[in-house]
Amino acid sequence: AVVLGLITIVMCAAHIRSGGFYYDDWSVLELGRFPAPGGLLHDLWLYYGQRPGQVLYYDTLDRALGLHASLRLALGAAMVLIEATLLFALLRRLGLAARDGLAIAALSLTFPFSDSVWLWGILSLTSLAIAASLLGVILALRALESSGPRALALHAASLLLYAVGILSYEVFAVAGCLVGFLYVRAVGFRRARARWALDVVTIASTLALARAVLPIDIATPSRTQSLTGMVAHIGLIARAGAQLAGAA
Repeated sequence: AVVLGLITIVMCAAHIRSGGFYYDDWSVLELGRFPAPGGLLHDLWLYYGQRPGQVLYYDTLDRALGLHASLRLALGAAMVLIEATLLFALLRRLGLAARDGLAIAALSLTFPFSDSVWLWGILSLTSLAIAASLLGVILALRALESSGPRALALHAASLLLYAVGILSYEVFAVAGCLVGFLYVRAVGFRRARARWALDVVTIASTLALARAVLPIDIATPSRTQSLTGMVAHIGLIARAGAQLAGAA
């Protein structure tokens, strides 16, 4: 954690000092400075209603840090450090050597395509959602290795973290459905299958509930694309993925 902290300081210090607000930072700041009659929380609900965690986080961010860009960017750096530290802890729990886990966690900090989560203050939410999900995985592995009330409590806490992360930012949803492979590696398929199925049901139910019950918002409107449209986008997605892989 100390090494990851030093990497974060070297990587982020200059941007914390001289960086500012970008894109959605401004729109949320505008909502806070010039709120509608219902107030900031009401406006945020209209914009981001299908992500309740995002609504609460942005409201707290505005009330706590206001117009202080440097504090927001420092928070973004802290969140990405927490995310990397939890990734290191997870890799160590899976049996990786410390140096290997540290190298992977450091790459998650420094990889250019992940820069936006600390260059852009408001996206610190993404790191928080991923960190919550990583902690959920760690607790799930501990639960599978425990028994009795302790195991039940760990399972419940883990599933709650998955749901909270997804209701804040859905970035972990697909990966969360594949975490069962880690369970199988840790305790074997027979012990892991029930928990794996429960993960998939929890994640799918959380996504479905958010789309069906929560209001369609301005920022992330839900639209069902036709099968023809999905097929038509296969080529576009493949080309963009190839370009992204080539740039990496």
